[in-house]
Amino acid sequence: MPTEHRGIYAAPLMPMREDLSADLPKYILHCRTLLEADCQGLMPIGSTGEAHSFTVDERIETMDALAASGLPTERMLIGTSALAYPDTIRLVKHAIGIGAGGVCVQPPFYYKPAETVGLLDFFSRVIDGVNDTRLRLYVYDWESNLNVHHSLDFFNRLFEAYPDNAVGIKDSSGVADMLEDRCRAFPDKDVLAGTDGMTLTCLRAGGNGAMSGISNIVPDVTTALYAGFESEQGDMMQARVGEIRTAMGDLPWFSALRATMAWLSGDPSWCNARPAIRRLTDAETRTLEDSLTKIGLTPARLAAE
Repeated sequence: MPTEHRGIYAAPLMPMREDLSADLPKYILHCRTLLEADCQGLMPIGSTGEAHSFTVDERIETMDALAASGLPTERMLIGTSALAYPDTIRLVKHAIGIGAGGVCVQPPFYYKPAETVGLLDFFSRVIDGVNDTRLRLYVYDWESNLNVHHSLDFFNRLFEAYPDNAVGIKDSSGVADMLEDRCRAFPDKDVLAGTDGMTLTCLRAGGNGAMSGISNIVPDVTTALYAGFESEQGDMMQARVGEIRTAMGDLPWFSALRATMAWLSGDPSWCNARPAIRRLTDAETRTLEDSLTKIGLTPARLAAE
């Protein structure tokens, strides 16, 4: 049965201290702020949260902090990807244990599964290893970054083999035709865009919404897009998302998102990131802030004046 996670699932940035340890109190506050901004849910410990820069133990500590916070874990689709499938199983089991609404799992991307059979073997071992009827797994496809292709045949075979446990797709391909094909091929599964530029495409093709990085800085825009996706409001808000992304130019996405968060909030610690994500240079930061100002974004300290 579909789990029907619909809407905007914000993918929270992970704030870090100067020593690059996770600032979990600030993280919880940020997660709470995103939900209070009317995001339907969260996708914690994913790519925007720089999950692969953190150890399994650190990610489990983050899950425990989420569970202890009182935030609704049933509204969380938690990232549980790891190269070694036993690590994935451990992360998935912990996410289920804290009551997560679902988990998002990337394929192994170092020793790449070149054929459908390799992908099926990996996901089957994870699902069988977890062995829990509560498991709701979303395949996290980011082909342009991981260079692993997920065919419709793969999804058909996975969904047929595990109809209750394999429940959806996070499509971060950024390819409209492929996203539309998946939405239409699997109407009984949850298909969510993993790139903000494809939110409207996903919704209008019958998909569920988006797991959204840009919601860290403009949740009002992304939630308005979802609320009005059938009307002109959806087009206007999708265009606004595109305008913001264009203002960020060709800067590295995660670096630019952190710099924007720091500028809007007035908290420079948002620029802290583990290697190999880098800080923007002073010149890049000035250019970014000028571009964002021209399209009407305003830091909180200025808006309050």
